[in-house]
Amino acid sequence: MARCEAIMIGLTVMAAFLAVTLGRGPGTEDWRYPKNITDPRVTCQEEGTFRHPRNCSWYYRCAPIMVPGYFRIFFFECEPGTTFDDHLDQCVFPHLTEPCSDEPFEPPVGPPTQILPTQPTPTRPPPTQRPPTRRPPTQPPPTQPPPTRPPPTQPPPTQPPPTQPPPTQPPPTQPPTPVPTDGTGIDDSFPFPCTFNETICPPKEYCTPEPVTLSLCTGCFINTAFIPAAALCGGTDMAYDKDRKVCVNIPAECPEPTEPPTPPPGGVPLNNSNTFTCSVDKTVPDDDWIKGNFCYNYAYCDEENRFIALRLLCKKYFQCRRTEQNTWTYTEENCKGLGDDYYYSFQDGCVFLDDDELCS
Repeated sequence: MARCEAIMIGLTVMAAFLAVTLGRGPGTEDWRYPKNITDPRVTCQEEGTFRHPRNCSWYYRCAPIMVPGYFRIFFFECEPGTTFDDHLDQCVFPHLTEPCSDEPFEPPVGPPTQILPTQPTPTRPPPTQRPPTRRPPTQPPPTQPPPTRPPPTQPPPTQPPPTQPPPTQPPPTQPPTPVPTDGTGIDDSFPFPCTFNETICPPKEYCTPEPVTLSLCTGCFINTAFIPAAALCGGTDMAYDKDRKVCVNIPAECPEPTEPPTPPPGGVPLNNSNTFTCSVDKTVPDDDWIKGNFCYNYAYCDEENRFIALRLLCKKYFQCRRTEQNTWTYTEENCKGLGDDYYYSFQDGCVFLDDDELCS
């Protein structure tokens, strides 16, 4: 009996802890935050810190709890004059991050993919399933805190995160000097050091109108966060010239050089009786009538006069050429310029005919 009472006391303490941890049920207001921050509720898909969808000067933290798929949500407000940046996970001046969305917030349609920690589900085994008559009637939960006491681990709503910029940042009432877009460059007043590389600053040829090679950057890195050039230079059609250290309008790229079109294959008449076809793939025609009129088969043997192979060699050949009008013409060629014993081979070009290699 004493053991059963100890188990009941343990379950009662756990129920009280979960009741305080999970907070009030859905539909109740949280006195710690403005109503437009908590209603409609935001959902947590994963652990992390995110910009508030309706007010970018607020952000919230999704912190996992003991039950998989459940999160505690903590809201925070940035310093006056700053907004939250999802890439840097900190509050920055508005011109250094994406603009706030003007679209009204619409609650998600259908069942949410993630349940807020303040909304328990029937699948969680509630410790209060045991009949209440088995709980000692005169023993109140010894560790249950008052319902109005906030969780002890809850940080103050206005406490900045650990990554908040240092207090030496200029006062919010004095806006920082915007990044110049008139060619004066980014000066030392830029609050963060930018780093560049060839991936975001590829050298490319632009026409201004004369061709010139420029290294125009699409943005820069602040530590590991990428800041696009639109945020640095104040315009979507601008880039940062890394060599001159100025923001410039992106000039037009030079067009790729084009080659004249290849003429189609065409027949070339010869003495009004024979023709052959010229093409890019065949600039030396090898039609049968050419082989029959100008070429001969030579038998090659080894030193013991044993047959090795036949080789077709020609006294002359026809060379196709492309004209300025993009048509075909031809010239008659031979290998006599190299010597009287040179003949043309369709496989090897001009070759020397050695009588000692021929069969006797």
